[in-house]
This record gives sequence, C-alpha cells and structure tokens, in this order.
Amino acid sequence: MVGTRGEGEKQKLEVLAVAALKKEVLRYQQYIEAVHLKLDFLELETFSMVRSLIGQESGLVLLIDIGSRATNLVLAEEGIVKVSRNVDTGGKDLTRTIMESQSIAQDRAEALKKSTKDFLNSPESATIFPSLNTIFGEARAHARQVTVKSIPRRPAGSGAFRRHGKSDGLGPVCSKRDGGARTYR
Repeated sequence: MVGTRGEGEKQKLEVLAVAALKKEVLRYQQYIEAVHLKLDFLELETFSMVRSLIGQESGLVLLIDIGSRATNLVLAEEGIVKVSRNVDTGGKDLTRTIMESQSIAQDRAEALKKSTKDFLNSPESATIFPSLNTIFGEARAHARQVTVKSIPRRPAGSGAFRRHGKSDGLGPVCSKRDGGARTYR
C-alpha cells in the first residue's frame, strides 16, 4: 500500500505491485551467500534511486535514468514511486549517433559524449539525437498520464524532470550514469 486517495466514501486505496525476475533474485542471493552473509531483503534499483535522489521532496518528480542500453522513467510523488517505465534506448544509442554524425570511431564518440561539449545547444552542431527525442517524448507522455495539482516551482535537480501542473512543464534536462552525472539543458 502506498497511500489513499479521495475522501469519505469515495476514498480509494493506492497499491503498487512490484515484480522481479526469480533468476535475478537467486543470482544476488548466491553472491551474498558466497561471501557468507545473510540476505534479508532486496530493493529494486528504482526505489533506491528515488530514495537517494528525491527522498521525501514534496511534489511530483519524473526521474530519468539513462543507462547504456535502456532508460528508466520513474514518476514519484512525495518520495513514493507512482509509475516506472523502461524505454529501450540509452547511452549506446547516443554514442552511435555521435559516431555517425561526426564520422568518428566509437572510442572517440564515447569520449565526446562524456566530455563537456554541449551537442544539444551548440549553434555549430547539427547533430540530432533520435534516442533523446524518444526518451523525452516518453517522459512527456508519462507525465501527462498523471493529474497534477499545482506544485510550487523550484529548480529541478540533476537527472529529473519536474512537472509544474502544466502539460508542457517538462524541460529538456537529463542526467546520464555512464561517465558521471551531467545535465543537458
């Protein structure tokens, strides 16, 4: 149970169902047992991310975690995960786009991706990132599915989109895990 919604007779219980692949749970259990420790519980990465990056921050936050192969979109309210969705595009897709647009080798493209070069906002760069368009499109669709009451405007943290009660309240901000956190604007 993650909370209740509504009042009086129209009050509804909110429940979040979570599942993990049994083979993944067993794999972690084997790792722990191999070092002679006891496993009491496992926490999905989604919940760890929300707890460490958002905490009990008030309002609705859309966290975008761009991994090497996939991106995880996590919508949390008051520090509680409301919805989580994976998008099959990630950092490798960004590297491939840089490789193709700049006609360079993969290691050079990876270095450029991790550099401070702003491919999104530099006037000399005509690089288009279809994978970022996919991620941001999914993020906007994800956020629009939620009815939002007015949330006071505060700056978004690195790696988060914050929706401020508007359908167009998402700005192009993302953080990527591989190569250290960095914000694109």
